[in-house]
Amino acid sequence: MKKVIYILFFLSCLFFKVTAQENNDDQVIVPIKFGFEDQAAIDDTTSTLIVAEGQAANLAYNEGVKSFQAGRYDAAIASYSRALKESPNFAKAIYGRSTAYMQKKQYQEAINDFNSYLELIPKDGSAYFYRGYAKYYLKNYPEAIADFENAVQNNYNKDVNLFYMSGVAQFYSDNYSEAIEQFTKAIEVDPTYVFAYNDRASSYRLTEQYQKAIEDYQKAIELNPSMSILYNNLGSVYRLNKDYDRAIEIYNSGIEQDSANYRTLNNKGVVLYEQGKYNEAVESFNKTIKVKNDYAFAYNNLGMAQYKLKNYEDAINAYSKAIELNPEYGYAYLERGSAKEMLREMTGACEDWKKANELGVSVADDYVKSICSEFIK
Repeated sequence: MKKVIYILFFLSCLFFKVTAQENNDDQVIVPIKFGFEDQAAIDDTTSTLIVAEGQAANLAYNEGVKSFQAGRYDAAIASYSRALKESPNFAKAIYGRSTAYMQKKQYQEAINDFNSYLELIPKDGSAYFYRGYAKYYLKNYPEAIADFENAVQNNYNKDVNLFYMSGVAQFYSDNYSEAIEQFTKAIEVDPTYVFAYNDRASSYRLTEQYQKAIEDYQKAIELNPSMSILYNNLGSVYRLNKDYDRAIEIYNSGIEQDSANYRTLNNKGVVLYEQGKYNEAVESFNKTIKVKNDYAFAYNNLGMAQYKLKNYEDAINAYSKAIELNPEYGYAYLERGSAKEMLREMTGACEDWKKANELGVSVADDYVKSICSEFIK
């Protein structure tokens, strides 16, 4: 949870530390798009087809395999379903249909089929893995983790994606130590797996193991120097260490790789703001908005930088845009109220603070109670 730090001096010095508006996407990337093989059908790895002339279930199954391999997943599902109508306990057809559902992102249907399949073939580790993957995408992290563990227990332990996805699920369950353990296993399986280094670094960062985070982000950059998000993530660790010059250097390297990475542009502006370089921060936030004009964080940050430059009208305009994009943005109301107060628009200021309080920004209640009784009812 990012902390908001403020200084109160009858609101004229109100300053919410812009780190509250940093977008730290230095978290799990989840880049995987599995090319599902119909693994349960592969006894002879040279062919996924069963030759069984005259048998309706087998013929339908074979049609499903061909359709799946051609990327025609709806047709594959229909064929596997015909096979199962003929033979309801046809395990390979159940498995095949479940993998087609996975490709269609019909995760609950896939889970239902994997459940049926595992009743018939309870020792197939790949089925536990894919079922866990489906549960992950339904945000059922505890059950996903349990399935990943079952996959390992059933000898499905050579797939880097298993350990990576297990780490992802642990990460989103706020189990950072367990996430680190799983990402480490992924790296042991594939020492070139960039995403595992990035996400282990993010876990280190969230447990304040900053040097280890830096080392992992640097390794990820070494493996893939063109992945701009890695520079954003590394720069954010240097910012946390208050090594602002190094953070700016890293952010600039990321921007060189991808000048349209709005998160890096925004976070560079955050550091410039924290250095008191408000004009440069304004420039960086404006570049962010040029790249992504619906990015509420950047408008709010722009407002804060304009506020520090005493450009109160410009600050109000920026906060208003942030609120237009996100009407639930409590801190934007709070900060807009501060800019209005500087222009002595006290009725508007108090209305904004009242709204901020309603949206859960509790500090706004102090301002309402101490200042606003004569301006709002």
